[in-house]
Amino acid sequence: AVRLALLADVAEAVIDARTVAERAAVIRADLASAQDLVAITQVRVRAGIAPGFDLVRAQSLQADAQARLAPLAAERAAIIGRLVTLTALPAADVMTALDLPAGPLLDARPVPAAPSLVLRARPDVRSAEARLSAADAELAAAAAARYPRLTLNSVVGLVALGLGGIFDEDALVGSLGAGIAGPLLDFGRVAAQVEGAEAGAAEAFANYRGTLFRALGESEAAFGALRAGDERVRLLTAQATLDSDAVGLARERYRRGLDTFLTVIDAERSANASRTALAAARGEAQRARIALYRALGGAGA
Repeated sequence: AVRLALLADVAEAVIDARTVAERAAVIRADLASAQDLVAITQVRVRAGIAPGFDLVRAQSLQADAQARLAPLAAERAAIIGRLVTLTALPAADVMTALDLPAGPLLDARPVPAAPSLVLRARPDVRSAEARLSAADAELAAAAAARYPRLTLNSVVGLVALGLGGIFDEDALVGSLGAGIAGPLLDFGRVAAQVEGAEAGAAEAFANYRGTLFRALGESEAAFGALRAGDERVRLLTAQATLDSDAVGLARERYRRGLDTFLTVIDAERSANASRTALAAARGEAQRARIALYRALGGAGA
């Protein structure tokens, strides 16, 4: 459990560091574009073909980029501090490692599903299973034989039930349908063995059942968050492309005298916002992969 938590925490910190670096690159590009706009506007103002207010707007866009860039150094420093604590490495070594060129931290391809058997690798499930086995080996064998065999994804419906509803037959069948509820109900009963078991063994089985069903719900939630994160990245990528095209069109129309400078500024601000949101969304999608890694007990890493 400690190893799993440590690996996930380190990975999340590295993702955060890379996200900050990507956000900084986006803002530096915004700043360069704003500086270029200021230079062009200064020429037009001096030539008398643009009002001074256009220059003020361009300078405001430049100041906005500078203001967004300034806090990122503090964010990076905080992340480095987390990594120093987690890895026990000197700060200089952490910064050197973060500055190395690297590809994607995690595979960005969609994760379609996973068999429920992978949850037996989770530390909490393994611990509960070991306690049950120690309390009553026959009951543990019966539970293992009736272990719920499901395909984990984001559409099963366990999260909506809550832990109490998972133990209720009517709620299970009504919400999930007999096809999905059947394996859960069959496992939850293990009827004869539980009724004949001593109090300690029955309690151990109840703990094991609750732990496993919590793991099922957490995995489903993690799959849902991952798919939502990937979809957000896809949509923001499309938006950022459109906003970038809009900037080019607005600048060209302004140059030809077909539109006002305010249109250029609005287009630039929209493009800046969508590019920044896309960088943050990529980081969140990667963090969702770490959450799924945690939920599945490190399976498939």
